[in-house]
Amino acid sequence: MTWYEHAEYGGAGTDIYGDYGPGDADGYVLSTGTWWRSISSFITYNNCDGQQAVLNDGHSAVYYYGFGTPNVGGRASNDIGRIAG
Repeated sequence: MTWYEHAEYGGAGTDIYGDYGPGDADGYVLSTGTWWRSISSFITYNNCDGQQAVLNDGHSAVYYYGFGTPNVGGRASNDIGRIAG
């Protein structure tokens, strides 16, 4: 997965890798660490075509479908605590 600081995959980016290989049916839960205040778009790879972004309040979630999310939207922009895919 690649996270970007701006919409449309712009600005700084960081590649994130799971500890157990590429995405599969079991999925992943990835903590965003210090990137929680920076994610505005992201791209996923392999079989990760559905994602749940849990916001920093710990229980609100936003769902995304497909391999590319060019804009996470106002509710989630710069406020994603973890991503499950």
